[in-house]
Amino acid sequence: SSDLLDISSEEAIKPPLYTEIYEEIKDKSFPASVEVKDVIGLNAAFGIVGDGESIPLADFKVENMGSAHFKTYATGYSITEEWVEFNQFWKIELANKALGEAHNAILDHIHLSPIFTAKLEKEAKTDKWEGKTEEEKKASALTKIYNSLRAGLQDALKRRTARGYIFKPSVLICNSATSLDVESAIKGETEKGKTFGSIGMIDKIIVYDGWAGTVNNVKYDFKGPQDNEVYLIEPKRGFKALVKKDVTRIEQKGNVLRLGNLDVAQYFMRAVVADIANGVHKITIA
Repeated sequence: SSDLLDISSEEAIKPPLYTEIYEEIKDKSFPASVEVKDVIGLNAAFGIVGDGESIPLADFKVENMGSAHFKTYATGYSITEEWVEFNQFWKIELANKALGEAHNAILDHIHLSPIFTAKLEKEAKTDKWEGKTEEEKKASALTKIYNSLRAGLQDALKRRTARGYIFKPSVLICNSATSLDVESAIKGETEKGKTFGSIGMIDKIIVYDGWAGTVNNVKYDFKGPQDNEVYLIEPKRGFKALVKKDVTRIEQKGNVLRLGNLDVAQYFMRAVVADIANGVHKITIA
């Protein structure tokens, strides 16, 4: 039945966040691995998704790599005879909801994790602003955060990428706890109201807290950015989401021995290219 696996409604309620940063390229004819330089025109430092068949915890390596390999991700559930016999179709709805949530969670995880798990070079990091004079050192928390963000943006704009471009971040990613102060600081607000000018250039703040959940009795805990860590990102140019196969559904008659009436599974094939070295700048704000 076509309504067995409808994860699209759950995805629409809470769409994934990674699309703000990545350009998605869909092509069924992608080979098993793709030369990174063919995708973004440069062979630099990339986070590549690690192995796994059943919604894995991706194992990211950020080093000089020549190609991005496609990986298959899958999840599913079994509809038992009992569900059907006792008309418990509400369970299918719950299962679909869980699949939709897990699908978005893994998409965000495989694309966003490289950003805050990569080891960044010294010039790609800005420490928190402490102030030099006694008066500056006594500044309020929001004033320090404002100055940290401003210093980080200035440091980022002094960088040139390996392709010779000036690094121009327009997206910022942090967790929920950190986002409250960051949003105020970008508007130039301190404890006394609007004290400073707004911090320009940042068009989008992405709030990401990771995801924790259980799929097929396996617990997953996808981490988000740490408290007081902010990542400035130049989107799209060095961030490509390669899609060989979008979510595909498989249904098969279940295992009679365990009363499975129907097994429903979904899988997708993707590769991630993330030019972390030239596309990310980290600021510690407190």
